[in-house]
Amino acid sequence: MYKPKEEVPVYLIERTAKKMRSAFKRLLHKHHMGINTEQWVVLYYLLEHDGATQKEIGDNIYKDPPSLTRIIDKLEEMGLVERKSNLVDRRKTNVFLTKKGREKIMNFLPMVKSYRQKTYRYLTDRDIAELTRLLDRIYHNVL
Repeated sequence: MYKPKEEVPVYLIERTAKKMRSAFKRLLHKHHMGINTEQWVVLYYLLEHDGATQKEIGDNIYKDPPSLTRIIDKLEEMGLVERKSNLVDRRKTNVFLTKKGREKIMNFLPMVKSYRQKTYRYLTDRDIAELTRLLDRIYHNVL
């Protein structure tokens, strides 16, 4: 049923995000990963951007500096990441996956892929492309 733009319920996006986070949390627990969803997001980001600064990580995963520091502290305590002073700018800290951290991610990726396939099972590639386009448009419209 068509609804004017101003009546599209924002809660649909929020409830979907919450349900997906909850399901992913259960997946992490089921596979005894020993990390939470926020920690996973940092590890996964580092898989693609190993050596990123804490600011770069925070900016890209939308975590404020104090929250991100706590997450990285815990990941470092678990031996999954390590911090190194930036050689160019000593005020910055770069974060790297350890061998243990990379192995944890790589071992869990097949379960993540399966989870995603189940989550998107009734969506075509075209549906996913359109959903991505629309969510990106909404994101960039937010003031």
